[in-house]
Amino acid sequence: YYPRFYCSTSAATVECRKCGMDMNDTKLFCKSCDTLQVPDDNYFDLLHMQKNDFDVEQTELYKQFIFLQKRIHPDRFHSLGKESMAQAERISALLNNAYTTLKDPVARSKYLLELRGIQYGEDTVSPDKEFLMDIMELREDIESASETELLKIKQDLEKRNESLIKALSDCYKQESLDSNIAIDLTSKLNYIAKCQKALN
Repeated sequence: YYPRFYCSTSAATVECRKCGMDMNDTKLFCKSCDTLQVPDDNYFDLLHMQKNDFDVEQTELYKQFIFLQKRIHPDRFHSLGKESMAQAERISALLNNAYTTLKDPVARSKYLLELRGIQYGEDTVSPDKEFLMDIMELREDIESASETELLKIKQDLEKRNESLIKALSDCYKQESLDSNIAIDLTSKLNYIAKCQKALN
């Protein structure tokens, strides 16, 4: 049971797999018969966020995630048979992956790059040597710092984190994405995030 597609003069139209209702403006449930659908795998669409936008409102993201997880909990589909339960379980896992990805700016940026056909992985070019040396010194400072010094380091990392997130936001707003800049900023944000984690 998968959505049916047919061609129109404008764009492909998706129908409800049960009643045939137009599903183009709907996500997981048919507005007519409330049947669970096979969703688009795009995380932004799945969680009703502005599509492919780096700026994500965290409160709204969490609200949508909790709402949808409650609606597609497998126990709600127990009476509809194994196929419906399996579908609900698959979508629940997909929602978890989507939420985990979109709530974290590093993972979100990597996902946006992936959507553009740009792979971010082990072969990705590292940030400049000056930045890497600064990170190495910072990690050494964290290991030997007093509580007062740790507080200062934490505040400095928060500022650098915010600055990089702002730069990434501006980068993704450009009409033509400069992937090299996006990758560099994502890598730097990843290093800063790891330093912040080391403080906790």
